Amino acid sequence: MGFKFEKRKRQAVLLERQDIILWRRNYLRKIRNLRQENAPIYYLDETWVNEGHSETRVWQDTTIKSSYEASSSNLTVGLTAPKGKGRRLIITHIGSKEGFVWDAADISIGKKSGDYNEEMDGNHFETWFETIMPKLKSQSIIAMDNAPYHSVKREKIPISSWEKKVLFKSGCHKRKLHGTKT
Repeated sequence: MGFKFEKRKRQAVLLERQDIILWRRNYLRKIRNLRQENAPIYYLDETWVNEGHSETRVWQDTTIKSSYEASSSNLTVGLTAPKGKGRRLIITHIGSKEGFVWDAADISIGKKSGDYNEEMDGNHFETWFETIMPKLKSQSIIAMDNAPYHSVKREKIPISSWEKKVLFKSGCHKRKLHGTKT
């Protein structure tokens, strides 16, 4: 079976947290029940790709030895690999078991080279989300991860270092409460 009893190495043993196991079980149970009810379930996510992404290994015709030989045989020498990675494209899309939702892809050009999640923000996500909502079936279930921009707080929670005028603007003024500035 490929096991032997020996002294443990310094490698850590992979253990899952009980709360994660419980969360996954609950999620899978809910999804199974929703599928049995034929509820329309959509999944959304974000990813990125470099504009110049191309495969490093491709099928090549080994019988053609030169560009002249290819040209005389009415063939081409094929596509050349791009010189650089190009711009980073951030892609957001939504789909279901029926496929991707038509005209729902959001592709934006990244400005940083680090984690694309740093470039996503709640306002951009919310604007995109509002455009796709009319394209989904009624009573749809939308499954998404817990990225910070999927659940943005509308207002910041006041902290003790805020000045009174900032507190007044964020509190009373926005809620149309009457008060006096002191």
